[in-house]
Amino acid sequence: MEVKIQGSVSNVEKAKMEIKRFLREWLDADISQILILQPPNYQPGTLKALLAQNSYDLHSLEKQFGCGLHLDANIAKRELLFVGKQAQFQELLKMLRSISDSIQSGDSSVTTSGKIGVPECVVCLCAADLENYCLEACGHYACKSCLNMQFVITFQPV
Repeated sequence: MEVKIQGSVSNVEKAKMEIKRFLREWLDADISQILILQPPNYQPGTLKALLAQNSYDLHSLEKQFGCGLHLDANIAKRELLFVGKQAQFQELLKMLRSISDSIQSGDSSVTTSGKIGVPECVVCLCAADLENYCLEACGHYACKSCLNMQFVITFQPV
């Protein structure tokens, strides 16, 4: 397999360093697993809450768990890729369970508001925040934070 990196010299060097770091972490990892953060195991919005807790920055979350950990989120599929040590994995699972349970405790208000006709966010599939946006071309609703996150991810330089 061959990887070709194009761009400025500094960006190429940064990309090479990131690839090397990822491969080192991958080789040193005890666990490589994709967590599916949706029902029945987790409440809707768990991934969004996890990302929001960390200002939508997975690198800051990785630093909380220590070195040798790699996280990657697939927002559309509600998946979180974990590559790291067993202890870090257990700590992440505890954090996710705590977030999911806190969402569940507020679930009764969400379900009653959902019945009233609060639009569903197309990103997190939860009832859209009070600050929601309707995309004119398609008519879909999105939370402001979800929409901002999508723009950041889409226009983020590689």
